[in-house]
Amino acid sequence: MYYAVTKILFEDEATSYDHRELKSLQEKIRSRFPVCVRIADEFQHSGTPGLVIASLHSRQERLSGQIDSIIDFCEQSGFGRIKSEESLLDDLEAALQEFSE
Repeated sequence: MYYAVTKILFEDEATSYDHRELKSLQEKIRSRFPVCVRIADEFQHSGTPGLVIASLHSRQERLSGQIDSIIDFCEQSGFGRIKSEESLLDDLEAALQEFSE
């Protein structure tokens, strides 16, 4: 089993992002992909819009492809351009075994 945690930050353009718009994008991602989505803390602290996405899958290739699909979906959503994207993709069993030692 593999897990992925991805943080997507959007460019903070001249328009101010409404919390409802970001919440709407969050719900669209949640309904379209089997993932957990949360608004990034940067939005609360500095006003930089962003999302944190977590997902599990039995195959690493499928999980990687899912991350790419979500990023493409965000770029095409009309919310704004993506400023940065960071992903952590790892084997859950290996991480748990390392953690328990």
